[in-house]
Amino acid sequence: MYYYEVWVSSQRYHSDKPLTYSHGTELKIGTIVTVPLQRQTVVGVVVNHVKQPAFATKSILRTVSNKPLPDQLLKLIDWLKTYYPAPFGQIVSTVVPSILAAKSRQQRKAAYPQKANHQLPPLSDEQALILKQIRAASPKSILLHGDTGTGKTRVYLELIKENLSQERST
Repeated sequence: MYYYEVWVSSQRYHSDKPLTYSHGTELKIGTIVTVPLQRQTVVGVVVNHVKQPAFATKSILRTVSNKPLPDQLLKLIDWLKTYYPAPFGQIVSTVVPSILAAKSRQQRKAAYPQKANHQLPPLSDEQALILKQIRAASPKSILLHGDTGTGKTRVYLELIKENLSQERST
């Protein structure tokens, strides 16, 4: 049996220390894995080989990728955790490849029933024109300026709705 320290990618994990897990085969540093954390299965990154600890460990459930994260990326995560006062699980989740986040979203989507579609008010002609201009400018970031109550939020909601229906995050 092999023992590893794993950085977990979860908003619920607030410690700055890796967690120790076991696995039946030898893994490389930087290997992306799934591990149990509380009552969830989360993505993690193997960061160290360790000797068998004096306490019982949970097992790594599976390896997600055959290709480990580059050493520079692991160093970046380590630097981020010392520089930013954010929960460590959140820092790791910002660096883990986006395909894993997409898989996680699909799992959550399957786990929770869809809420009823709420109808948004129809777009005004001006809002429709703005949307057309934003789509043409994609993938640039856009910030709408205008007085309160002029319909900026309605435009943003339409863009969010489109991205969600296409399972995109941006």
